[in-house]
Amino acid sequence: MNPDVVKDLVLSLGQPDLLEGVETLTDQERKSFYTQLIKYGKSLLEKQRGSLKEKTPASLQGAESPSFKTPSAPSHLLGMKAIKNGKVACLILAGGSGTRLGINGPKGKVSVSPVLHKSLFQIQCEKVKVLSEQVSRPLQIVIMASSQNLRETTSYFEEKKYFGLDPSQVHILAQENLPFLSVEGNWELASPGALAEGPDGNGKALLLLKNSGLLEKFQKKGIEYINVILVDNPLADPFDADLIGLHQEQKAEIALKVVERESAEESVGIMARFAGQVRVVEYSDLEKEARCQKDDQNRLSLPLANIGIMSFSLSFIQRCASQMEQMPWHLAFKDAHVHSSVKKMWKFEHFIFDLLPLANAISIIKGCREDCYAPLKNAAGDKSIGTVQNALCKKYQKIYSDLSGIKAPDRVFELDPMFWYPTDEMKAYWKNRPLPEKQTIDPMSL
Repeated sequence: MNPDVVKDLVLSLGQPDLLEGVETLTDQERKSFYTQLIKYGKSLLEKQRGSLKEKTPASLQGAESPSFKTPSAPSHLLGMKAIKNGKVACLILAGGSGTRLGINGPKGKVSVSPVLHKSLFQIQCEKVKVLSEQVSRPLQIVIMASSQNLRETTSYFEEKKYFGLDPSQVHILAQENLPFLSVEGNWELASPGALAEGPDGNGKALLLLKNSGLLEKFQKKGIEYINVILVDNPLADPFDADLIGLHQEQKAEIALKVVERESAEESVGIMARFAGQVRVVEYSDLEKEARCQKDDQNRLSLPLANIGIMSFSLSFIQRCASQMEQMPWHLAFKDAHVHSSVKKMWKFEHFIFDLLPLANAISIIKGCREDCYAPLKNAAGDKSIGTVQNALCKKYQKIYSDLSGIKAPDRVFELDPMFWYPTDEMKAYWKNRPLPEKQTIDPMSL
């Protein structure tokens, strides 16, 4: 690779400092860095600078709360039939590095269950294993990691023997990166020969499925729906029969599961309808006053929260793949590693909910927070390991109470993964049966 070409590029960017320390690199490192600079190019830097200059708060003016359905037995049965017939796959968005948790590595490796200390990845994979055995087919899941944690994520699954799943069921892909931008509108070096950059968000996850060839393979398997969940939410159902059933019933292209916002201050995307079009407005794009809008009865005027549980039809992904290349950016002021120190810089991300405007039909189902939403975001306080473990304890208590008809004891215990999808045999066994004095409960405990 001609160094003069790269030098001219860097000078055209107005950033000769990017070549600092390049003489200390090996030939391979230098080639890799030059390839990276040329790949991003001047047009990307100018586009990022333009977005930074044009950044303005989002508005909720004219927004209404969208209509929704509630779970029903018929739609659940319809969803289960689709799952049994192999029409559903799951995409687990797992690109997070756990910075706010104070960890290094994939967030999915964090242990959260209250007794056995199972990781976020393990909890979801065990659900998939149980359901795969029940429907007598290897249900397919995709893990979308970041390029930074791809190797560690893959090694973790190999080390844990895929948590009992067949390796052919699990597909691990890496999302792309984008350079951070300083407040002055420049790229900076994390170290000589390496731009400060981070994952570009989950917005192009479905495009990644298509470009990797997985979408075509899924289509050949007869898969028609991709259920999307976030790895940091252990209450999410990787194969949500209520959501899939509604998706089918309403003949929608996208279906979402939402919950009530906990408060005006909660860091969640807000569900809104503008002139008939359903959208998610990211909380960080809004001024605080806009998030706090209330109605005449002092209730939040837009009460529904996006929780990252969505279902997409494969036909929609195929139809809109080319438009996914042009998704908007969301800017967040985050910590970045620059020259062996940490500095606040602008991070550019695409979010998957920005696909909503492309859909011809959208359905929304409202769930109970206690059943489906307990995200792990912070090292302490709200949405921390403590709150997630407490939510899992309450979920286990509810599952037991629903099965037995007996109020669950107020103590810590953990249920076998089979309890997430109880069989008729389990339902008969547990009816009116007291919970054993143990911390871990098997499907047919004595």
